Amino acid sequence: MESSSLVRIKEGSWISGVCTGLSYADKGNTIAWRLAFSIGGLFFLFPVAIYFVMAIVIPLKKGDGTDPVDSIAIRETSKVAAGSNDSMQSLETKLQRIEEMRSNSLISDEEAQKLRSKALDLD
Repeated sequence: MESSSLVRIKEGSWISGVCTGLSYADKGNTIAWRLAFSIGGLFFLFPVAIYFVMAIVIPLKKGDGTDPVDSIAIRETSKVAAGSNDSMQSLETKLQRIEEMRSNSLISDEEAQKLRSKALDLD
């Protein structure tokens, strides 16, 4: 699906699938859209009206064997994984430094163990 086409997606939707469809079309995060419509609707009637117009005008996605909610989840998970890869490298660097300090007799084995536990959040 190209990113410019909008469809409503019922899988994972709360009301009519507008917010999930906007997220699937790379127009933002589903939660952000839900918050925008909800909070805007508390103070103004316009966002609620826009939501219902979109629910009527935007076509419902037909099942084609691909689950759009899974593709959104995969996209979000890959963003998180990229961030966790950086933190994993940072953790490895910390552990290597601790081991170097221990091997150079700058800290005792007990201190090295405490630092490892702290770095791994085992405390």
